[in-house]
Amino acid sequence: MTAAANGRRALGNSREFFREKKPAAIFKHKLLEDYLTPWAAKLGSFNPQGVAFVDGYAGSGRYDGSEDGSPVIAMRAALKVPTSKLRCVFVEKLATNASRLSEVVSAEGEGVDVVGPLHGTLEDRMDTVLNAIEGRPALIFLDPFGTALSADLLIDKILRRPGAASTEVLLNFNIEAVWRFGGFLNSARAMDGANGKHTLETADRFLGGDWWHESFRTARKAIDDQGEYRSAAEAAMEVAERYAQIVSTRARVNALSVPVRRERTTQPFFSLMLFHSHDAAKLPFIDAAARAHRKWRYAHWERYAERHSDPMALFDLDVFPDRESEDSRLSAEAVKTIETNLRSLLSERSSLALGEYMEAAFGLTLGTAGARELRKAVANLHSARLIRKPPARLDRGWLYRA
Repeated sequence: MTAAANGRRALGNSREFFREKKPAAIFKHKLLEDYLTPWAAKLGSFNPQGVAFVDGYAGSGRYDGSEDGSPVIAMRAALKVPTSKLRCVFVEKLATNASRLSEVVSAEGEGVDVVGPLHGTLEDRMDTVLNAIEGRPALIFLDPFGTALSADLLIDKILRRPGAASTEVLLNFNIEAVWRFGGFLNSARAMDGANGKHTLETADRFLGGDWWHESFRTARKAIDDQGEYRSAAEAAMEVAERYAQIVSTRARVNALSVPVRRERTTQPFFSLMLFHSHDAAKLPFIDAAARAHRKWRYAHWERYAERHSDPMALFDLDVFPDRESEDSRLSAEAVKTIETNLRSLLSERSSLALGEYMEAAFGLTLGTAGARELRKAVANLHSARLIRKPPARLDRGWLYRA
């Protein structure tokens, strides 16, 4: 297939995507909704000039099934917390999507400070975007169909933008795309072809260079615990982790990644990465992800109640008699896991800052468990007299071994 054909296929897939809200989008948009609103309320209270939200790949605003897209979620957040003075900046590459989004903004954006929709790529409209958010704390949402903004622009233009205003980036890192890119590395014919070169150049721009070539190859050659070569998915996950490290190091920010899997026993097919400056962002983000998982699970019940296996499913979920039973089971398992992780951490130190060790505390429950499970695990440790009185604020408190 030629590069042009690939482009046509990508365009068609993008249009198809916006005809119906896919399960992955249910997860991402619920997380965005539950993170953006409190983020805007909190930062807006400290910044009288207001805050900003940028959707770099905004789409058409709504799916054909009338479900909300990310621009609608953002405008509703602005209306919900008017004191935040949330400015919404929308950028969309496809003219048809931008035109439809303009209609959505006109119909539903009354009273909201909206810039756009700006037709074009985020790269092309970068100066306009930066001017629109100047002096405001900003949350940048990058959820492209495929690869996102180049690493250099992400770091130099967005995460290190001039001024004292804080910047957070919520990036959907497509792990599936990276393992498809990696397939070109093992084919000399593909690498020599126009399509192969174009694909690798696209990946290099997004990932910040060709460093990932060797990283991917090395990971694929490694032997796992079963004595077999590691999969392309595992190699792509290592590339994703290394990418987050590179971006956070160069931009001098922190990175928190929430993996999303089709099945609980498989590798993630995308990772929601939050690049942030303060540990206080971690627990609200993790908690939003837990609620997103719950909403996806409920949607699964509604749409596939009679089907125990579904190729569109994000997770390998057995259909239980009722939602509450599954909620209770998942929550109880998560509490045990978090409690075990905290016991291990405290065995190596007399105290720990929860914000600093948040990812280690959640471990494999990251993405399915939230503040409720963390609070219960901490309470259990206190009841067992393993720690002193728990802090009132788990997102920034300390645990002290008794």
